[in-house]
Amino acid sequence: MSNHYIKNIEIKNFKCFENFKAEGFGRVNLIGGKNNVGKTAFIEACKTNVYANNIGHFIVALVKNINRRETLNHYKEYAQHSSISFLDRFIINPLKKIEELNIKSNIREVIFTPMNTNGIISYECHIDKKKFIFNPETDFLAPEGNKNILFIGIYGLADNDIISSYAFLQKIDKESFLNNSLSIVDSSISNFKIIEDTPYCKVNNKYIKLTELGDGIQQFIAIVLSLFQSRKGYLFIDEIGYGIHYTNLDKLWEIILT
Repeated sequence: MSNHYIKNIEIKNFKCFENFKAEGFGRVNLIGGKNNVGKTAFIEACKTNVYANNIGHFIVALVKNINRRETLNHYKEYAQHSSISFLDRFIINPLKKIEELNIKSNIREVIFTPMNTNGIISYECHIDKKKFIFNPETDFLAPEGNKNILFIGIYGLADNDIISSYAFLQKIDKESFLNNSLSIVDSSISNFKIIEDTPYCKVNNKYIKLTELGDGIQQFIAIVLSLFQSRKGYLFIDEIGYGIHYTNLDKLWEIILT
């Protein structure tokens, strides 16, 4: 079962990592460290490596790292300059911010190299032994996502991701696991439902939109749902304890390990 897990990784020229190696990973790993030492960058490098099973997924993984970090800035820019196209906003501009990089693990090696040929920007990409040339101006890019490789940031998951993960939970008849887990961390919560395409929790016998509850509950639900959605895949969680009261952290880890 462990053949697809990352066991070692080497990161070159990715964000704060010039030449970094790490090994000895297991099925569940906790990465700790002070602020601004590269914990999130490390997680993003790992996700980029395992996500990149083809050129489309490789590019998507790279630009998502940029877009996730700069969501607020992009929204402001997009609102002020409506002439910015979707391609410019989500693909071309983020790629311009990425320099040559190399991420190698026991899963695969990925290399990304920007090129400028007579003013035309393109990118040479290597996935293991295969070489690709990607020009964002001309190459159509619409790959389906790797649905069992998930990343949860400090703001949890968007409603559409929650709905998708909950649908998977329903298919395997595990709704009771989520409800039981919620009651463990907050006895006032008895149920979770999707009502008219909106996530709700039943709190003290009254249904309340998930977005109206605290960050901790939103993060907790995102984690539990994603554990099932990412089976036989990967789940990366940035700031796992964000918003969750310290008295519930042991309970969270017990649920994760279960």
